[in-house]
Amino acid sequence: MMRRLFYGAAKIFLIPTSLWFVAGIKGLDNIPGKGSLVVVANHSSYIDPVIIKSMFEKYFNKTVYYLSKEEVYSNFLKKFIFLSSSTIPVNRQNPGKTTLDAALIKLKEGNIIGLFPEGTRSIDGKLHKGKTGAVRLALSAKCPILPIGVKNSYEIWPRSKMLPKFKKGIFVNIGRPISLEKYYKRRMTKAMLHQITKEIMLEVGKLSGQKYVDISS
Repeated sequence: MMRRLFYGAAKIFLIPTSLWFVAGIKGLDNIPGKGSLVVVANHSSYIDPVIIKSMFEKYFNKTVYYLSKEEVYSNFLKKFIFLSSSTIPVNRQNPGKTTLDAALIKLKEGNIIGLFPEGTRSIDGKLHKGKTGAVRLALSAKCPILPIGVKNSYEIWPRSKMLPKFKKGIFVNIGRPISLEKYYKRRMTKAMLHQITKEIMLEVGKLSGQKYVDISS
């Protein structure tokens, strides 16, 4: 019941409010019209997941479900933002199989899962090393990955500030879906997951106007 109330509030308030900060969106035609999808993006601000979710709601009437660390529910404002963003809580100390199963169920129902491979908001607005969870999930669900680059959200609402600057200036660039079909019959190894993740993050870097440096390579 509470989740439905939060989500209803998001439809009325958060979605139009978050899109007000957006100065431009490119690549809407790259979003598939049907089928499950794992959406990945860079993450510099509280507002990133709400903008991406709002974009899918407004233009495609689709819900993006997020995997989100449990700590984001620590106060009412955060709980409001993240529950209204249709999140699946994750214990980062013990992610476990249950979380992956919950996400896989959503994907197998034809839904969209949103992930930020960096794992948390960037402390400096720069693109940091991506984790392999998004690729692992997409391979398990046999669905494509959609890379998105979000520009200037750090300047609008960095993690060090309680409230955003009330001005437009965020740009969203949507890339083409990346099929992982050629990997479906291969054994899922750490090396393969890291290589695909690097390729995905390089694309996110291009879309967000940043250089991606994989320090493990």
